[in-house]
Amino acid sequence: YNPNQLFGKQLRGAGYVRASNLFIQGNLLMDFDKRTYDYEKVREEVLTVLEFLKTKPQYEVQYLQFSGTSGIHLYGTDKEPFTNPDPFKRMEEYKTRRASLMQDLKQWLTERKIELVTLDNNNVTTNPYQVFKPTKTIDMKSGRQVTHIPIHTLKSKTMKEILSTIPT
Repeated sequence: YNPNQLFGKQLRGAGYVRASNLFIQGNLLMDFDKRTYDYEKVREEVLTVLEFLKTKPQYEVQYLQFSGTSGIHLYGTDKEPFTNPDPFKRMEEYKTRRASLMQDLKQWLTERKIELVTLDNNNVTTNPYQVFKPTKTIDMKSGRQVTHIPIHTLKSKTMKEILSTIPT
């Protein structure tokens, strides 16, 4: 199953029909949650991770979305196919790759003396079953719309400005 199909983005290798071809091409999902921090902190940290991902050509960021409640979801693609013929081993490879990516991110941040506090990396990026809310749905907690945020908008506007344009 490929959550990008929900958003009208058919990826090569997607459209799984039977278990034998699961996780031929995986998604990259990251959840930045404001928790007790403000939305501007979330925006800054997403921009930091986007800089890190530029050093990883294997991953392509497709889009960002406001979660409807308290953060930003990052969607991307892992362009390196999973090759093991066993679908369960491919799932384990997915988890291993995501854990390795998170380890690389931690090292990259440490070298730059940066600390991320909003990235929920323990159960999203390494979870092959994680699915985020479809864009334009209404979040039941906040009543706000789950909304696509172009990267250029995230770079050029504050979260206050971005949130003021999101329907409630």
